Amino acid sequence: MKIRIGQSGRSGKGIIYTWSAGNGGTNDNCNADGFTNSIYTIGVTALGIGKEADYAEVCAASLATVYGGITDSYLMTTSTLSRCSDDGIEGTSYSTPIVAGIIALALQAKYEIEI
Repeated sequence: MKIRIGQSGRSGKGIIYTWSAGNGGTNDNCNADGFTNSIYTIGVTALGIGKEADYAEVCAASLATVYGGITDSYLMTTSTLSRCSDDGIEGTSYSTPIVAGIIALALQAKYEIEI
């Protein structure tokens, strides 16, 4: 589905893209990822409790860091069978939607204040 900017959404102000920095750990570097490294993208990496997540890639392109789950302290999600699951749910792919939600809430709050 395509939405034309200006007809709905943010009244022609554009789109905000978030992108996960990757789960390659210290063996990988998200600076080489074209999507994370784009000036049009907010790169998101993950952290654990009190330290970086073992799987998270760290790079200059990461503009946000959010909890992404670690062993024995996973995130909760739904499955294709509409059941809740916390079985090994971790990673930057789960951190990125959290940032997208925070951005959406901040934009909504700003919009309501301006009215």
